[in-house]
Amino acid sequence: MVLVSLDLQDIKMGYLVVYYVGLCIWLSLFSYSSIFVYSEIVKDTGTAQGFVFVDGLSAIGEIDDDFICATLDWWPPEKCDYGTCSWDHASLLNLDLNNIILLNAVKAFSPLKIRLGGTLQDNVIYQTQSNQRCHSFVKNSSELFGFTQGCLPSS
Repeated sequence: MVLVSLDLQDIKMGYLVVYYVGLCIWLSLFSYSSIFVYSEIVKDTGTAQGFVFVDGLSAIGEIDDDFICATLDWWPPEKCDYGTCSWDHASLLNLDLNNIILLNAVKAFSPLKIRLGGTLQDNVIYQTQSNQRCHSFVKNSSELFGFTQGCLPSS
């Protein structure tokens, strides 16, 4: 039989260990569930000062258990990385909505959500009127992501 002798100092030390471990766990959980962002005004740049708090515990939307999403991107055929032009004619700009393979794939993945977007989304102009000029994306290395604004024709 082993006898253990604890004095008041040992009990206080044990209490402090439990207290600090609990504090660390609480702080970790709080920091992973919330994000704080701070911004300040920079002279003559139009930047505004403010705080943003993101609460990672509160949901703003829900998805179904069978959620399937596909993104159709905007890259033109001229998009190349490290000598490989992998997009070819596989972007939203070249999409044939009457293609039987595409139609069968959409049916097979029903209920499929299709996201129109991707990297160049902020540079897309949608042709909403027949007399509206509609220019394609043009490769330009000085532009963000290497392309100018482009238009999706209504036809």
